[in-house]
Amino acid sequence: MERAGLKVDVYQGEQVTIDLLNNIGGYGLIILRVHSTVYVKYGFLYLFSTEKYSRTKYVYEQLQGAFKEAYTFDEREGPYFALRADLFGSENGLVGSTIILMGCNGTNSEHMINKLFERGVKAIIAWNGYVDLEYTDKVTLNLLKTVYEEGLDFPEAVEKIMKNMGLDPVWKSKLEYLAKPIPNS
Repeated sequence: MERAGLKVDVYQGEQVTIDLLNNIGGYGLIILRVHSTVYVKYGFLYLFSTEKYSRTKYVYEQLQGAFKEAYTFDEREGPYFALRADLFGSENGLVGSTIILMGCNGTNSEHMINKLFERGVKAIIAWNGYVDLEYTDKVTLNLLKTVYEEGLDFPEAVEKIMKNMGLDPVWKSKLEYLAKPIPNS
């Protein structure tokens, strides 16, 4: 991406805190390679941080449902703090941003999608179900090459990648491009 003339900031490992997820902003493209899960009762998507969960930290935010205790598929890991995805990013920091969610179920939270568009997000690219880690890595890398080396725009690139690479081979989920809120059901 730097070869394409883009300034790239990488946050990884212990840098991916609740504070970072809650306050990031000012980027035209944000790629989140984090676990995510839908809290089925309310339909909220949560983005995992690398912060170890504690009942005594962020007490108010936990009571409000902004932060949750979250586990990966491997329950020996974690638990971690996860941020309700509609709270992702700084107040006005997502205006004009395209967000790529590499984790699971990114398009399965109508609430999150609509809230992010209300806050000025340009587009959301995400999976409509569970996704295998290796597959999301391959697809995202190919997506970025298609946009920044071949010159396709994101909607065309997502369509091309899905046509060429197909659904996730394990979970059969699809990468989707969203450029507007989902009508209320």
